[in-house]
Amino acid sequence: MASSHLSSIIAGLVLVVLLTKYLQRLFFHPLSKFPGPAVAAVSHLWEFWHDWIQDGTFLEGVADLHKRYKSSVVRIAPNHLHVNDVEVYHQVFKVNTNFYKAPYFYEAFGFATSIATITNPHRHKPLRTTIAGMFTGTAVDGMSDEMYDMVRKATDVVAARSSKAGNQFNVMHFLRCITTDVSCELIFGETLDLVNNGYYSDRFLSNLDTFVENVWIMVHAPWIAQFALMLPNTLTDKIVPGYAYFREQCIQWIDRVRARRAKGITQMRNGRPTLFDVLLEDNPDKNYKVPSNSDLIDQAFLFAIAGTDTTSTATTFAIFFVLSNPRVLQRLREELRGASAIIKDEYNYREVRKLPYLTAVIKESLRMSSPFPGRLPRVVPPEGMQLNKKFVPGGTILSISSRVIMDDPELYPEPEKFLPERWMGENAKSMDRNMIAFGKGSRSCLGTNLAWLKMYTMISTLFSRWDLRLVSPTGPKLDYRDHALIEMKSQVVVEILKDHWAN
Repeated sequence: MASSHLSSIIAGLVLVVLLTKYLQRLFFHPLSKFPGPAVAAVSHLWEFWHDWIQDGTFLEGVADLHKRYKSSVVRIAPNHLHVNDVEVYHQVFKVNTNFYKAPYFYEAFGFATSIATITNPHRHKPLRTTIAGMFTGTAVDGMSDEMYDMVRKATDVVAARSSKAGNQFNVMHFLRCITTDVSCELIFGETLDLVNNGYYSDRFLSNLDTFVENVWIMVHAPWIAQFALMLPNTLTDKIVPGYAYFREQCIQWIDRVRARRAKGITQMRNGRPTLFDVLLEDNPDKNYKVPSNSDLIDQAFLFAIAGTDTTSTATTFAIFFVLSNPRVLQRLREELRGASAIIKDEYNYREVRKLPYLTAVIKESLRMSSPFPGRLPRVVPPEGMQLNKKFVPGGTILSISSRVIMDDPELYPEPEKFLPERWMGENAKSMDRNMIAFGKGSRSCLGTNLAWLKMYTMISTLFSRWDLRLVSPTGPKLDYRDHALIEMKSQVVVEILKDHWAN
């Protein structure tokens, strides 16, 4: 009887403590002055609901909150604000910013020390400066012939297969084969040869998809992921599907680079080192020392993912929207067919990227797709900041989603429409300032120049060579989910009507 009474007292005390905690968060917390749903004020359930239960609908949910509360700042968790204000974006995402990446988020993905997820700026800087030389405009220009050769080979393979087995193909599958082979060659000096062998010839992409599908469990239940990493790979893969395979593949690639370098081969046939040739060599001038094997695997993991899906996704959006808009298709086709001397006859990337309408199409495709579409949480510095004339204390988590900015009608009128011309008008410069598909500032995407090369080359080659017809989907937009990266739900399928380069 006494035991039962004691249990009741303990349960009552726990309830009082929890109720007090929730009331404090709801009414007396420094962020209680900002609007948002009550469930977000007292817990992380609002984020969890959209990320995990609703399978990546955070973007729709947060856009609805901004509209519902008619506020550019909304509260999405007890200590987390989401902002829809491009000027705040430029304040937070700038060179030498003191708004650092939020560890709870970036360290949860399973590659915490990669260049994209490392939160300590003092550790990030020597790493970035060491490898930045591989991604400069000049360095990327030097890759243009190899990029074109890969795309030309891929279109030859598809053309040969389509003549035998129908003339339709899945755009995302086709592009991922190209971007995966190009990226693996750049990072490790070898490829999976997906262009020749086909999309389903290797487990790499299927395991990437599986990992991306389950990525939110690592953010919302990091203890599960940490526990999984201590288990044998067969068990790890059951808890965090795709993760163990990915790391094993990265380990094999790194080991082969080490073995090649041990033989004195530190450059590839093109005379350039790979990314891992650079990472596996101390650079005292940049204050860089070769890190642990685990840290190197994190770098491999990140670059393998980022190099595969970002540009293939954005280019899939481009092909879908161009083929969905006859006027856009006609104008792009005329520009590219008129430039056959710098595309088909002898590819000249420096001239191709000067084509105005092609450039506008790529910018609009990036605006519509935003490969990293969701929140990119930062920590407010100790001195705090002002938002909507209200003080936000240091330590608050602040997120600004690129997708919400890119859909802002004040920045981009009729944002739901694919309008390349908007990038050619008198407001083009101001819109360029707000083009945040690759981020801004010290932590912007290192591979921006390479992404432009891939998109210019793939789009110019495809629309120069082929007359294409969109088979599916038939709706006005593409269905995708926010899984940190865009996870495509729509399958874009096209039909080759005519091959203008056929002998």
